[in-house]
Amino acid sequence: MKQSLRAKRMAKRNKRLLQAPKLNLVSLMDIFTILVFFLLVNSGDVEVLQTDKSIKLPMSVSEQKPDNNLIVLISNEDLLVGGQRIAAIKDLVASQDQTFAPLTKELKYQAQKAGHYRQKKN
Repeated sequence: MKQSLRAKRMAKRNKRLLQAPKLNLVSLMDIFTILVFFLLVNSGDVEVLQTDKSIKLPMSVSEQKPDNNLIVLISNEDLLVGGQRIAAIKDLVASQDQTFAPLTKELKYQAQKAGHYRQKKN
């Protein structure tokens, strides 16, 4: 029995799809060859400069001092102010007050210390 053109075309397509794909490495090899030649040509033009001991670099002097920023960090376990542990989160959650006394105390201390720093700065 004769196959129709459509059946032949489908059989040819199925046969082609069952084959393992082929990898064409020609263009990839061309790119790597060009890259190797580029690196070989440009690697010979390196000039090493010797440091001269008689050159004195200028001192960098800044008139403006950097600001100290106070960071309040709340993690899963601790409450940190300026990198120091103030209290555990369990204590903070258990507190019924509107304000948390250890945090208030630490923030007042930091404000007093910053005020002292500002007075020295002026």
